[in-house]
Amino acid sequence: THVPFSNVYGTVRGFVRGVDLWVGNHVADAPKDTRLDGVVFTSNLFYYSVQDALQRGAVMSSFVSAAIAALVLLVMTRTVVVAFMALVTIIAIVASEVGLLVSWGWTLGPIETIIVSVAVGMSVDFTSHLCHAFIHADPHKLAKEMLGMTSSPPGPGRHLSPSTVRALRARYAADVMGLSLSAGAVSTGSAGAVMLMASTLFFQQFGTFMALCMLLSWLFAFFFLLPLLATFGPGTDSDIMQKWCCQRKRRSCGLCDGDGDAYG
Repeated sequence: THVPFSNVYGTVRGFVRGVDLWVGNHVADAPKDTRLDGVVFTSNLFYYSVQDALQRGAVMSSFVSAAIAALVLLVMTRTVVVAFMALVTIIAIVASEVGLLVSWGWTLGPIETIIVSVAVGMSVDFTSHLCHAFIHADPHKLAKEMLGMTSSPPGPGRHLSPSTVRALRARYAADVMGLSLSAGAVSTGSAGAVMLMASTLFFQQFGTFMALCMLLSWLFAFFFLLPLLATFGPGTDSDIMQKWCCQRKRRSCGLCDGDGDAYG
């Protein structure tokens, strides 16, 4: 053909699809006695075959990792809304990472596939810690400490509003986990930055990914996930899984009296 040879996956994929369509149309229109439907066509696009397998494997591993992360977050937080927000945050982090790496000229290869495969696992760390701190915060105790409210136990007509509960929980998560998560981001990101000085391509690329992953994970966790939780997170004890847990353990989660019944 007149199409120049290329190792770029997108370019070769368009060429292969065009050839497959052209061959398929001619085979379908050919007389039956030619028996072209039993002919096998081969090519020398071996690297494209590897790239195609890597691309499908990277996408599949990302979906499987995201599904497992969502399941773990659901079990850990016992709240569908929080688990969903965490999953949205993880997807946003991975999408931003891949988009930036592609804009920097990265193409699909074995190294890039490995990096994409572990992206979800490295992006879930900060998100899961903040969600855990948010959902396990005691809003009434926080109201006494942060807002100077009365120390008497909540009774009928004295429960906190959902917006106040969400704000207190988000503030608690930021206060408790902010320093440790920031230190973790700096230490891991610094390790990735040191790898940029390596002479091996794999270490250079993986170091770039580590530093970028820590930066984006920290930014999305504190400036995307926490505002989401503070705005749309659970503010009452209406979550069935949370009430069920309180009823089993016979203790209060901060929003109910230990029997799954709301204060007030």
